[in-house]
Amino acid sequence: MSEIIQTLSDQAAMLWAELGKKADDDKLAGTGYGLSYFEQLRTEWCLLTDPRKSLGPEGQARLDELLKKPGTDLTWSDLYALERLLTRAVPLERLKRLATSIRTEYKDIVGADAYHEYETGPPKPSDGTKEDELRADIEQLQTEVQWMYIIQPLEERSRNRLTIWLLWAMLFLALAMVIWLVLGAFVFKLTATQPIVFVLIAGALGASFSAQRRIQTTASRRSSLINIIRSKSIKLSVQIAPVIGALSALVLAFLFASGLLKGVLFPEGSVIANENLMPLFKPLDEADDTAFALLMIWSFIAGFAERLIPDALDRIASQAGKTKLPGATE
Repeated sequence: MSEIIQTLSDQAAMLWAELGKKADDDKLAGTGYGLSYFEQLRTEWCLLTDPRKSLGPEGQARLDELLKKPGTDLTWSDLYALERLLTRAVPLERLKRLATSIRTEYKDIVGADAYHEYETGPPKPSDGTKEDELRADIEQLQTEVQWMYIIQPLEERSRNRLTIWLLWAMLFLALAMVIWLVLGAFVFKLTATQPIVFVLIAGALGASFSAQRRIQTTASRRSSLINIIRSKSIKLSVQIAPVIGALSALVLAFLFASGLLKGVLFPEGSVIANENLMPLFKPLDEADDTAFALLMIWSFIAGFAERLIPDALDRIASQAGKTKLPGATE
């Protein structure tokens, strides 16, 4: 049992080190509430009647180590170990009450859906009629709760880093748009800026917004070591999302200008200039407000919906493959 807790603690320490957290933070002395909770558990242990007989030689040795250890040297691993030892030693009637508390704590951490799976999935939660089954059930829940306490801060730290990076990316995009407007008005003496600039920025902002939603979605998943590993691969996709979004919006703008995408909901435009059409690469003096608004909306959507442009290109390629060229023979 203590080996399992030590293994989990070692894995957490490795992850914390990778994220830049100091190993000293594993000490209970760094948090007053952790040390106070350990002392409460130690007091409860002292009030039990002949609790050692249920621990076995290894458990007794681990207990002696914990009770003699100075408070400044105690770690979260020691706290979790004492919790597990106490669960093994309390009498059955006390264990039934403890089961209610641990199950409530487990439900609060994993959420209603995961707790429903625990209640309905095999093996069924013990009802307390068999002491061995109840102790095994509660020890397993306690192990999972302790693992959540170890890994959830790691996941939250990783998500916060990505969120901060996206925030800076969006601020940079907004600043770039302002600089371009200032340069166009005072340096290049343009009467107005090109719509294509807004297309690129809207696509990048849409992709950044989508990436932020993806980060929030991962927060709703059940914490696990695999989620930490996945966060490393998600990091690169999040960082290049604004670039992909801008390129997607640019492709969509050309699809509108080429006439390959037409409809009431789509804006009409031209690459350079055309009467009654909005130019993409010319200063925008007199544009149709509706067409410009639609272009901005669809540019944002092109960045936000990752599959929109690839799916549109697949459909166009499929239709092109079925179309016969003039003069072609079988």
